[in-house]
Amino acid sequence: MDRSLSAAAETDWKALETDWRRIAGSDPACTVFQSWEWTAAERANLPNRESLYLVARSRPDGIARAIIPLGVTGSFLFRKLALLGAGDYLDGVAEPEYRAAAREALLGYLRRGAPRWAVADFRCLAADGLLAGLAARSEAGAPVVQRAGGLRMLALPHQAYPGIVLPATWEEFESRLGKKFRWQMGYDLRRMGRDVGEPVIRLATPETIAADLGALMRLHQARWTSQGKPGIFAEEGSRKLHIDLASALLAAGKLRLYTMEAAETAIASLYCFQQNGSVCYYQSGFDADYSRFSPNKALIARAIRDAIAGGARYFDFLKGDESYKTHWATEPRETARILVVPLRPLPLLVLQALRLEPRIKRWLKARKSNRETGRQAQGAETIALPDKEEKQ
Repeated sequence: MDRSLSAAAETDWKALETDWRRIAGSDPACTVFQSWEWTAAERANLPNRESLYLVARSRPDGIARAIIPLGVTGSFLFRKLALLGAGDYLDGVAEPEYRAAAREALLGYLRRGAPRWAVADFRCLAADGLLAGLAARSEAGAPVVQRAGGLRMLALPHQAYPGIVLPATWEEFESRLGKKFRWQMGYDLRRMGRDVGEPVIRLATPETIAADLGALMRLHQARWTSQGKPGIFAEEGSRKLHIDLASALLAAGKLRLYTMEAAETAIASLYCFQQNGSVCYYQSGFDADYSRFSPNKALIARAIRDAIAGGARYFDFLKGDESYKTHWATEPRETARILVVPLRPLPLLVLQALRLEPRIKRWLKARKSNRETGRQAQGAETIALPDKEEKQ
């Protein structure tokens, strides 16, 4: 059977809704960040940069088999293509049997458009996603530049997202947490019940979604602004995006928005998504006056328990290396970055420089560590001198 695809750029994202929903629904690697719900909320509420949607269609029936959203930035001297979106995972969507053909269609499109762009920079690629298969990652040492017709490609490690491979039962997972951790979590909840009232955890419903989302935004912003940081709901466009997104995901069965109440007051919120066997912890917020009871810890435990009960295979903490994640996450997922450049001097020079980036980062990290070790040793010696003088 002929699996070849012809690809063309389209700009009317609204016209793609039917095909997008169908393809995303068949793609087992599709995360919520490639879903139609996420795409529509972003495009409707965030400032639009120049964008296009590469639609790969089968021959001769013209049925869409893959969609890859692309954004264009930079000047005419150095224009860059990137995957469109602000999610933690970026990618296109494709019917499973057309994944390889979709990648070839993308490379063909990049070759044809080579005079109009300098680099295609695809970041935040999940290992099992569509575009991660464009180029093979090097096992060790400096990444190797790979050839693809009139293009050169480079696969680099990007970020590791903390997460948990979920067992079959909550009891099995709970046993991993350690006796002291479990005892402390139970003690905090009992103390909350004694001091301020029995805590109640509930999931958002169509009747409560507006109030629950409002509580999340209020708690999140209060927490972040107290630390001198803006928070993700600071801008009106971001708030409108998540109002639209949460309602659409709830209707699609992909939203898990938890609210903890004590004394009839919302004191903590946890904003999660679920799709294709994964539950993602996206954002949270809690009232600082209740921090001594660790309400966020109780919400995470509830979300993990519900994920296991619902048959999820992975709980994903997404981007960030915040310290609280280390109490839970033990199996991180690696993401990749793939760069593609045409055969022109400046793009090739950029590619060669980026090839050495992992080595440079390791060297800088080692240098920083050595400096800190040296300062600590120097401080220890300075403190020790008076003791030696007193002994004399």
